[in-house]
Amino acid sequence: MPSYRTNAIVLKKTKLGETDLILTMLAEDGSQIRAVAKGARKPGSTFSARLEQFSAATLMLHKGKNLDTITDVRPLAANELCRRDLEHLSYGAVMGEFIEKTSFEGQENPILFPLTIAALDALGEAEEHQLPFVVAAFLLKAIAYLGFKPSFDECTLCGETRIGEDGVFAISAGGWVCQTCVAFGELEPADIVDPTMAAWVKALLGMRFVELGETFTGSSPELAALGEGLLEVCDRWTDVHLGLRLKSMRFLARI
Repeated sequence: MPSYRTNAIVLKKTKLGETDLILTMLAEDGSQIRAVAKGARKPGSTFSARLEQFSAATLMLHKGKNLDTITDVRPLAANELCRRDLEHLSYGAVMGEFIEKTSFEGQENPILFPLTIAALDALGEAEEHQLPFVVAAFLLKAIAYLGFKPSFDECTLCGETRIGEDGVFAISAGGWVCQTCVAFGELEPADIVDPTMAAWVKALLGMRFVELGETFTGSSPELAALGEGLLEVCDRWTDVHLGLRLKSMRFLARI
C-alpha cells in the first residue's frame, strides 16, 4: 500500500483500543480524512501533543484497507489558544462539527482549508465577547462556499432586483423576498429576520477575520444579544438549507 503526505487540521478524536486514536481531519484539498494514530494515548507519545483538536500539521500517512495510518507528524499550528478555556473550546467545537458534517472523503473543496485556518487563528486571538462573531463569520462564509449563500440583491422567489428597503429577509426563502412575494407568499413570522440582523449577516460575509477584533470591541449586553442573534440565524440556516442540527450549538446555549 502506498504512502502520501498532506497538511491537515484535526477535527475530532475517537478512542480506539487501549492506546490508539482515530482522527477525523480536514485535508488541505478540503476533503475529509479518517486515520489511526497508533500509540497516541500512551504516556509520553509525541503524537498526542502534535495531534490535539484544532491543531494543524503536515502528516505522512500509509494507505490502509479501511483506515489510513499516520506514520509521521510535523506541526504547523498548535492553535493551543483555541483550547485555553471552556468558552474557546466550545465555540471552536461548533466550527469543527460543521466541517466534519460537510466535508467528505474524496470530495475536494480547496477553499475550506485556508478558511478554517484563518478562522481558528481568529478564534485563538478573540476575547470572550468576540467569540460568537468569529464563529458566525466562519459559518456564513463556509455556507456560502458550499453553495447556500443568502441573497441580498434580488428576490429569491421571483428574481426581482432589490430597490430600497421594501421586502423582508426570510431564512426558508434563502434571503431577501420582495414585498409582492411577501403579500402572496406563506412566510411564517418566525422565519423573518430583523432588518438590522440581516444587515449584519451581509456585513460578516464580506468582512475579513482580522477585522472582527476592530469591529466588535468592548463587552455589553447589546453586543452579546447581537452575537447570540447571529448564531441563531446561522443555526436555523444550516438546519433549513443543509439539514444539519449541530449538537455543539445546543451546548453553547447552556454555558
